[in-house]
Amino acid sequence: MKIRLRLRFIDTLFGTTSRFFVLCVFWALAGVGPSHSAEQDLKFDVHQNWPTPNPIRRFFVDSKAGKDKNSGRQPDEAWKTLRRVSDHRFQPGDHILFQRGRQFVGCLLLNGQGTQNNPIVIGAYGKGRAPKRNPNSGLCHVNALQLRGPHHIVQNLHFHHTAPAAPNAGFVEVWATGALHIGTDGTYSLIRGNRFEATPKAIQSYGEYSLITNKHIDGPNAEQQEGFLSKPYWGPIGIQIGTGNQTVAFNMIENMFVQGGKWGADGGAIEIDDGRNHKRNIHIHNNVTRNNMGFLEISWEHDIEPRATENVVVEHNISHDYITKTLSSGGQRTKTAVYITTRSFAQSR
Repeated sequence: MKIRLRLRFIDTLFGTTSRFFVLCVFWALAGVGPSHSAEQDLKFDVHQNWPTPNPIRRFFVDSKAGKDKNSGRQPDEAWKTLRRVSDHRFQPGDHILFQRGRQFVGCLLLNGQGTQNNPIVIGAYGKGRAPKRNPNSGLCHVNALQLRGPHHIVQNLHFHHTAPAAPNAGFVEVWATGALHIGTDGTYSLIRGNRFEATPKAIQSYGEYSLITNKHIDGPNAEQQEGFLSKPYWGPIGIQIGTGNQTVAFNMIENMFVQGGKWGADGGAIEIDDGRNHKRNIHIHNNVTRNNMGFLEISWEHDIEPRATENVVVEHNISHDYITKTLSSGGQRTKTAVYITTRSFAQSR
């Protein structure tokens, strides 16, 4: 086993604001940009600059003015509920657009498969704040959006106050949670420009060749289980990766932290879990994290099945968290090197 660690510490970074342009300043100061060697090794990272393609068909959803009996094809013919959207099977090139400034309650299970040239896009239209999604009831109340199928783009949405798993939940129950849940068939997903607020877990991703980027995750849902993902063993998690061939880049993740429970305190920005699947080729770069319990945890013995990681590259991140270690291994094993060039310093409480 060969592990190379290169950690550097700095004294101070930023104040209270988390606007994306401030992050760009940090990344510039940190000397960011994925290394040439990483780009060569991790070919699945090349789609990070995907443009939003032109739609073949548009569907509009407005929780205030819409009606489910409408066609959904024009803003004045918008659908109303997420159930109506879930009942429709979408085709490559379809865009499903939610009215800005509206609140959407429930869970959207998106049916349909995009293609490389014509992905299915889930986004927003109109003026105002990003559409809010709060799944406070229903069968999939732990998810606001479930992606089942390849080639999706999810952008410009606001997820908040999703539910945790039950107390004392097992691995499978915990891995079913997440405001946004990408299934194993959700390959080639692009998740960008979204906001996650008060979520015990923002994203659970099993979608290989996917990119999670340019989003803001801020804190757990303190209204349920005191902010735990599953009390007392699981604190809140920003992004949980359930299989390999994925990229997490250019995100702000903060305040995923709770006190109490089995470990005294818990929570983290990013976690690589689920030994049922391979953990190869994961690229984590150019993220800024603060006030989380830890930056990165990779499971081994505390997993449903021990499985080694391979070719995990962690570089050009800025960690301002309570645990200064950027890799919390828990006994994990690697078959190939884990490269870390992340600036990190301890946060006091």
